[in-house]
Order: sequence, then C-alpha cells, then structure tokens
Amino acid sequence: MQQASYCLGFDQSLTPVYHPEANPVERKNRNMKVQLSILVGNSHTEWASKLLSIRYAMNTSVSQSTKNTPAFLTFAREMRDSGEIQRDLREIVIGENFVSEITPYLLKIADTMKEVTETHEQEQDRRKLYADSSRRPAQIFQEGDRVMVKTRTLSNMPHGITSKFAPKRDEPYRIAKRVSPTSYQLADNVTGNLLSVYHVSDLDIWRSDTTGKSSQKPVRTIRKRGRPRKDANLSTPSREIGSSLRAINKSKGEICNVKGPVTRARALDARSH
Repeated sequence: MQQASYCLGFDQSLTPVYHPEANPVERKNRNMKVQLSILVGNSHTEWASKLLSIRYAMNTSVSQSTKNTPAFLTFAREMRDSGEIQRDLREIVIGENFVSEITPYLLKIADTMKEVTETHEQEQDRRKLYADSSRRPAQIFQEGDRVMVKTRTLSNMPHGITSKFAPKRDEPYRIAKRVSPTSYQLADNVTGNLLSVYHVSDLDIWRSDTTGKSSQKPVRTIRKRGRPRKDANLSTPSREIGSSLRAINKSKGEICNVKGPVTRARALDARSH
C-alpha cells in the first residue's frame, strides 16, 4: 500500500489507535455478525458457507447514506441473481448493460456519482448533528501542548501487574500535529520522535504539580503502532530483496521504486517472473 500511494500520489491516512469506531469495516462486520447468527442457527461451524449469500445481500441492499446499492456504485450496474438469468436470457441483452452509445451511459454514471457524493455528505452532517446533541464539545489541543494519554495496561500475574491498580493516564506527551478535528499525532516529550495518532477521547491536558514535574512516573512508554517507518533500517535479507525488486522495476521501465521493507514472498514471486 505504501508503494501504491507513492506511485499514485496520494497520502494514506490511518484511523486512530484503540478507536475502531472510525473504521467503516467494523460497522460492516457488525451487520455481518447479525446475519450470520440468523443463518447458522445451531450449526456454528458452518458459518463460512453462509458468507456468499450474505455478501450478495449486502451488495444489493440500498444504502441510506448513498441511496444506491454498493454493487451499482462499484460496477455501474445492478447485480442479477442466478434465477433471473436462467429464467430469461434476453434480460442480459435488453438490460441497461447493453446500450447503443456508451457516452450517454457514462454521463449518467457521472451524474449519479455526483449525486451520491452530495447525498453522502448530507447524511454525514445529519448523523453528526444527531450524535453531537448528546455529547459535550471535544477538547481542542494546539501543537506543542503536553497531554496525558489513556493507558491500557493488561494484568500480568508473573510480573505482579494488575490492570485495576495501574494508573489510568500515562506521562505527558506532546501534540505534534492535528490530523483531524478529533485526532492528534503525538510525539515523545523528550526525544521528539513521532508516535501514533490518538483520538481526543484518549487525551487529557497535562497538569504538573507544584515542583513542575509530572505527578506520576510513566507506566510504559507508548510506541508507534501500525505500519513500519519508511526510513527504518532493513535487515540484510530485506536489503537484498529490495535491491532485486528495484532492478526488476528498472528493467521494466517503471518509475516507481520499492520503498520500505518487503516480504520474502514478494521477492520470490518477482524472481520467478
């Protein structure tokens, strides 16, 4: 994904850590769990055989936020079921897939996508207004502010750690950048190294004691989660793999070079070609 974003010229934005509500895939998984519980019944081990019918149902259902089905927005046509095709093959010919001129059909798709974008934005504003009516305003931080980060310590019996007795907030960190209205990228207060992006609900303003020092010692220094750094030092096998892939890309006349660590599977696949 890093190579694709570099070649196509777009920035990859990741969701804040420990905040699955920002990932739309989690919402689809929630719908899928309900449908799976209905179809599997008492045969819980046969859930995989129900995925095809659930996927078809989800792709052909009209979304409230777009007023269209996901299949139409992806393939520019509605999906047909097996019974419809077997019943009358002429529907394939006289359907909307067969047009005498492609230009009017493409113009229709362009207008539809524009309407979908406007409808989606309106639905987002409506849902945000409804959700914010029962919430207090989010705290706004500025770049350079020192904040406390919510800890998620797990109990560990061999090390004598109990999560209920652990501090709820960790040592002060510095706000490096505001990624969105509700998410911020943190940096280490001493070294200045960039850390992960956190939601505003996990942050709180840092309050020092009378001596100007932190009121508690850090439980565990947080580390950056997610994809590896692009300028990370690669191991010797990874360097050899990256060199071979760059040579292959150069021989094919591609302008995009491999960046970041690559896997052995990609290297073996590239060497086989």
